[in-house]
Amino acid sequence: MRILKIPYSDVFRASEGEHEISFVPDLKSGRNYVSYLMHWLTSGERSEAFLCQRILNRECPICELQSTNSPEYKSKDRVLINTWKEGEQTVKIWDVNRWLLTRALGDITDSRLYDTTKYGIKLFLVVRRRERWPEYIITKESRRFEIPSQIVNQAYNLTDLIYVPTEKEFMSDLDNYLNYGTKTEVQITESVGEVFTGKRTTKEFENIIKVSKKKVYKEPEPYKRVKRIIILDE
Repeated sequence: MRILKIPYSDVFRASEGEHEISFVPDLKSGRNYVSYLMHWLTSGERSEAFLCQRILNRECPICELQSTNSPEYKSKDRVLINTWKEGEQTVKIWDVNRWLLTRALGDITDSRLYDTTKYGIKLFLVVRRRERWPEYIITKESRRFEIPSQIVNQAYNLTDLIYVPTEKEFMSDLDNYLNYGTKTEVQITESVGEVFTGKRTTKEFENIIKVSKKKVYKEPEPYKRVKRIIILDE
């Protein structure tokens, strides 16, 4: 599910290796960072993020799943921060786990982290890949130079970054995720050429097409207690 309004290319990705970054304050809203809650659901090789509906003052069905079934549905506290990587010409948004950041930096409200003068602090980030999750090593260093004004002026308005879905959008996306792999479909193995060579008549082929477009949904056990909105393609 879509979380941020900005394109993927405008998000800072802490890839494997070393990164020197500085935080840039948001002069438009006066905020240094904003927090939000999200759910990260994983099923086999399929993963998807969902905005926790509690931050919109709505009941969150995923939180209900967490309270009745498994901690895998627990919401995660995330932080959005304007980030500049030395040598680059643009500001990007770091969407980072709050626990990771506070464990490394302590108090993330420390004003020195957002000081654009030569007295500010930069972060030296090392990312190492492990079997399942990457390892992050973050250390604070004195920057000793000012962040260019054109970079500061590029900072995003942090209060206008999160895409707010309607309840219908949210429930539709969640339903599609929870029902993934439970749809019954007829697989078409014949090619059009084979249809007209006699292996399948034209009418039989048309019937196969019609059946293959039908979607049959199976109610997952953990979701039975949640009010559902299902949208079927006609």
